[in-house]
Amino acid sequence: MSTTTAEADDDTEPPVVRRSRSSRREQRRRRSSTNGLPRPLLYATVALLALVPLPIGGQPDWAASLAACLVAGLLLGWCIIAPGRSLQPHVPAVLVVAALLIAGVSVWSLLQVTPGFLPEAWSHPIWARAAAAGLDVEGVVSLNRSASGEALMRLLAACGMFLLAFVLARREADARLLLACILAIITGYAAFGLVDQLLAWRLAEGVGFRSTVSSTFINRNHFATYANLGLVTALGFILEPLLRGRSEAAEEKLGRRIAAAITLVLEERRYPLMAAVILLLASVGSNSRGGFLSLLGAATFILLLVLLVSRVRPATKLWVILAGLAALGLVIWLTGANLLERFGALELEGGGSRPAAWQMTLDAIRERPLLGYGHGAYVEIFFLRHDVAMGIGVFDHAHNDWLQTAAELGLPAASALWLAQLLLFGLCVHGALARRRRRLYPLVGAGAACLVALHAVTDFSLLIPAVALTFAALFGIGCAQSTAKSRG
Repeated sequence: MSTTTAEADDDTEPPVVRRSRSSRREQRRRRSSTNGLPRPLLYATVALLALVPLPIGGQPDWAASLAACLVAGLLLGWCIIAPGRSLQPHVPAVLVVAALLIAGVSVWSLLQVTPGFLPEAWSHPIWARAAAAGLDVEGVVSLNRSASGEALMRLLAACGMFLLAFVLARREADARLLLACILAIITGYAAFGLVDQLLAWRLAEGVGFRSTVSSTFINRNHFATYANLGLVTALGFILEPLLRGRSEAAEEKLGRRIAAAITLVLEERRYPLMAAVILLLASVGSNSRGGFLSLLGAATFILLLVLLVSRVRPATKLWVILAGLAALGLVIWLTGANLLERFGALELEGGGSRPAAWQMTLDAIRERPLLGYGHGAYVEIFFLRHDVAMGIGVFDHAHNDWLQTAAELGLPAASALWLAQLLLFGLCVHGALARRRRRLYPLVGAGAACLVALHAVTDFSLLIPAVALTFAALFGIGCAQSTAKSRG
């Protein structure tokens, strides 16, 4: 009886009311999905990015392997769900070319460790000497087959995170949520690092970094890159109004414009501003010279992009730049005594031992410029070519990702990998310059790429899973929102 009455009431409802209820149900359905995907897929991605830095930056083999498996599982989940929901994200041609280049690099990495597929003359001579000594070995290009497999796994995990962020961030609301979550995660680890240093817990840092902020990372340089990725994100949020601001009236007084800018930052951007303060304190507290210089370069690059695309008055742009430089100088003056001391020690150190390692790596590249020594086999390169008289200790990495990649993969494969990254970087820069809306995301993506490229000159932070996956996610968000066909 009640059912009949309800149906009768529903039939007597005006069409406008029924359409309103239907619209509300549709809105709830859309809010519970991401591009038609269940929200748990996005939340699981955020949870993965939050957990990877916990075991010393994801550096242990078990942590890196687990992260790679989880990334693969999330991608597989998307592939299973997408066909049933007719999800066809727009894929720009640049991304297709970059994917083909990285696929070629992956195939070459596999060929380096697979016997019988390449001419015997391409194998490293050390395997022939080992066979002549009576060892049962097969000749391959790589000096360490197991290390090459692990290096390829980490590369593919980062590529998988890029693709995952790309498909999840096609809608602007989801891109903003994902970007805000990444900023919150990095800020949380930075805050923990500050507390860890102030209370002298020193839960994760190495013996050589007792006076620095490193959070859950074993190395201050790795943490500096991670914190700086958060700073780039926070800077993008803070500068976002300049990307869409209109030119003020010519008669408006400078003091009023400054007051309006301060009010805007303190009221609408207070959370990114607070995050930026925490992240800057942690980054400076890491005492990483490479981290500081790469942050300075990335911030300059972002400000230049903002100056090019912003429609506000030049005087306002100048005040924003001066305010940023003043804030940076104040933080360094108050908290950066150790960092300044480390810069002052450069002259006494003569550059340290890294230049000697770089020279050794360059010599190795000259010896095998086309074939390389095997993906991930830098330790073997070091012991094979190291001269004890150099006295530079043991380097398991070249402390220069550019040189190490060229030595391991060879110049052709390394160039293909660099070209793929350059194409995606160009896509983000084009999005930041050419788009009229949603410039925040390609701006952050391009700034993050600039940051890690600069820091890669003096360190190997991109080989740390927490840094690599976080950067890949920011890069994927930037590329997803760089084309006109990304959805609002």
